[in-house]
Amino acid sequence: MRKPVPLLLLGVIAAGLPALLRSPPATPADSAVAGFAAVYRGLADSILANKRTEKAVVVGILQVERDLALAAFERARAGGAVGDALRTAAQHIGDFATEGGAVIEPIRNMLLQGGHHHHAQDSGPDALYDRGYVVLTRKLKVRALELAKRTAQLAEAAPPAADVAGARDAFAELAAASLR
Repeated sequence: MRKPVPLLLLGVIAAGLPALLRSPPATPADSAVAGFAAVYRGLADSILANKRTEKAVVVGILQVERDLALAAFERARAGGAVGDALRTAAQHIGDFATEGGAVIEPIRNMLLQGGHHHHAQDSGPDALYDRGYVVLTRKLKVRALELAKRTAQLAEAAPPAADVAGARDAFAELAAASLR
């Protein structure tokens, strides 16, 4: 006795075969292009998601540098090793200005050498951003570097509390403007 399932399967194939033979076959080029288009769309989505992730990472770095600098200013305000606290604040302001300092610089260079620049459309002498920078504009970077230098100079003197508070407030304002 024959099993009904193979006979049923054979009947379905026989009924559908003429329809399969009548449908125009897709050319290999059409299906290849469609496949590449799907892959390329996925790649574009990934690149754009990575760009958003890059900004979020840099914002996170800036927030940490801001918090470390402000904590150092608070230690200076509280007294004790004022010079050391102000040198630490100056270091973190410098790292804020360079979007992460020396530890991030090789990563930024690797991205630039690979052809990635977050603000690629913004280039030339009048560019708003330095090459490789994500959040800080050129103007904000210069202001932060000047403030880092001023804070380092305060560390070498016996600064009045008002000067320490002024540097702290200037940095807090600059950080807030940068992280909007």
